[in-house]
Amino acid sequence: MDNKVGDNTPATAELVKIVKSVEDTQGRLRKFCVGLLPEERQLLTRPKRGIEEHLTSIAELAKKLGLSIPGASPDSILNDLRTDRDLAAVEQALEVALDLVRDTRALARSEASEVGFMYYGILQGAGDRIPEVRAQVRTFAEFMATGRRRKPAGDDNKPSGG
Repeated sequence: MDNKVGDNTPATAELVKIVKSVEDTQGRLRKFCVGLLPEERQLLTRPKRGIEEHLTSIAELAKKLGLSIPGASPDSILNDLRTDRDLAAVEQALEVALDLVRDTRALARSEASEVGFMYYGILQGAGDRIPEVRAQVRTFAEFMATGRRRKPAGDDNKPSGG
């Protein structure tokens, strides 16, 4: 059986540095990015895909004709479109990183469980003769006897700080 992730994980100190780097990036993004409440997201206008080119034309035409709406200049359209376009690359890079972390965590839990089940099978037989082993195996069996566990509150896919 291959252990693709557990034997290749860097030291905790290196992972702490990575978390710090991500937190620094979050801080930089907070300077110009916003967080919306769920009800605010529901109120957003949902434009048709591909509208950007047309909005650029509308903004350029409004500028050419000298049109202005109080609090909403044609340049504000262009600035919003630039923000959307430029942040797409950031979003994509973060999604790739998040996919890597989530996939690695899932594989690590899977590998640990597979090997743990193998040892459990071996230890069940030893538990017939060794009371200490029997107690530990019983605890595991009782844990496994109930349904799936819900995700604990506060588990934000953060690595353990151990």
